[in-house]
Amino acid sequence: MKKILQLLVLFCCYAGQSMAGSGGPDAFGYIWRDNLDPQGPAYNWIDILSKPGRVLVERLSDDNTQGPFQMNFGFHYYWYDVNQFWIGSNGYIAFQSCQLSVPLPIIPNTSMPQDYIAAMAADLNFDGAGNPGQCYYWQSPNQDSLVVSWLNVPFWDQLAPSYQGNNTFQLILCTLDSSITFQYQQQTGIYGGGNSPFLSAGIENINGGIGLQSMLNPGGGGSGYFITPYAVKFTFPSNSSFQALDASTLYNDNVTNGARFISNQTPRPWPMSSEIKNAGNVPLNPFNVYSYVATSASGFTGTIEVDDTITTGALSPQATQAITMGETFSPQFDGTYLQVTRTLFPG
Repeated sequence: MKKILQLLVLFCCYAGQSMAGSGGPDAFGYIWRDNLDPQGPAYNWIDILSKPGRVLVERLSDDNTQGPFQMNFGFHYYWYDVNQFWIGSNGYIAFQSCQLSVPLPIIPNTSMPQDYIAAMAADLNFDGAGNPGQCYYWQSPNQDSLVVSWLNVPFWDQLAPSYQGNNTFQLILCTLDSSITFQYQQQTGIYGGGNSPFLSAGIENINGGIGLQSMLNPGGGGSGYFITPYAVKFTFPSNSSFQALDASTLYNDNVTNGARFISNQTPRPWPMSSEIKNAGNVPLNPFNVYSYVATSASGFTGTIEVDDTITTGALSPQATQAITMGETFSPQFDGTYLQVTRTLFPG
């Protein structure tokens, strides 16, 4: 996997709800069932507005994310643990910084973005005068669950007014059984943007190779796309024989891959640093990591200014290693540059 840092120098298609729904297993072993299935979950909305410690997620707008937020527990997701999350305005959480927007990817998909849970991924909108949309999250004081609720959030619409409909739903992570639950209290109106796929729900792992989709462009019901109240639960496998080989670049320079401003008047050598992780569940022998800084034009890399390769140590599953290349970057001209880092594990 690769990560990019920008440097600035001054098929489970769900159609309707006439019968019980279930799906899976995916390659890892997750299955999902809805509340219409005899073995599915009971709908039981959690009102986090009444709970002390709830957190309002501020500055959500149209097609953006906020985070990272820290969990007060480690959540077991596929073969790895996660302890921080980003919240997307379009109805999802992610375990690395990413953006989901229409047209939505079919789950799973090895193209970016990856490593997310979509409760109701759609072109939702928090902007506009009088927009009632809000988002809160709450973590249980006994450190066993996280609830994220999107409340009264409308769809974006290309016609005036700029939004329509009303969607209230939540996502629940429970560490007691590593389960994932979606609950839908209200869904009215339809998306007016015209892009497709336009509505999706499901889970996808860290490299996009495995995932499970519970809903994709549902066929409609009632006054919207599906009938509420409605609940879906993803169950973690009791045992899984899946072996994941994944040498990953977590980030360059800082956890958000955020941009850095560097002066070329008094240039100081900028170190090419990265955080590498064995994101799989089998040990990795030492492997090479290649990193370079290149000029950037409209988001694409151009001339390589400096590059280097370093060898990691052996990494046990989920272990990380901070690396710094021997070569450094000293800007000579104003411009925008990108640092790109690739893990080169054989195979």
